[in-house]
Amino acid sequence: MARLFHRRKFDGSPGWAFILPSLVLLALIGLPILALVVRSVDKDFLSYVLSATSIDALKLSLETSVISVMITLLAGTPLAYLLAHWKFPGRSLVDMLIDLPVVLPPAVAGIALLMAFGRTGIFGSWLNALGVTVSFTTTAVVLAQTFVSAPFFVRAAKIGFAAIDPVQQEAARLEGASEWQVFQYIMAPLAVRAVLT
Repeated sequence: MARLFHRRKFDGSPGWAFILPSLVLLALIGLPILALVVRSVDKDFLSYVLSATSIDALKLSLETSVISVMITLLAGTPLAYLLAHWKFPGRSLVDMLIDLPVVLPPAVAGIALLMAFGRTGIFGSWLNALGVTVSFTTTAVVLAQTFVSAPFFVRAAKIGFAAIDPVQQEAARLEGASEWQVFQYIMAPLAVRAVLT
């Protein structure tokens, strides 16, 4: 089996010290997914999947996902650019704040969102006074999806922006380009792969 694996430009095997831990992790990831598929597929599987309730749930998931991706792109791209190329007070605090949702357990993230935007939450009570309810609505789903996914996007985009040679920015500025033109014509095209990732 070790012969199946090879490093580029090297004909030797990676050794069992690499293969065994890799197989353990793949089993920890793959076995629960396999169990989920095996347990969920039965004779009534297609009727459940094609039911009106399932179709409605899929539509809702697609709609909320598209909205949260758009919010993340529109708000996360400028933030990633700022974090990659600008020094400002509190930058490390913003960096930490972006990382926090990634390490929070999902239950804690849900409780935090409820404490912020729930009916009796810090901002939820103000919203209720204006007649806006967030809890258990489509808006709440979009907020939760954005809260969880935006940090991953900001991290990837920040790495993409940081990898661009600053000399290109400086050359564009010396030629008279505004900050928006530098972003639009230099930074965004060069970081597009990281942003799309």
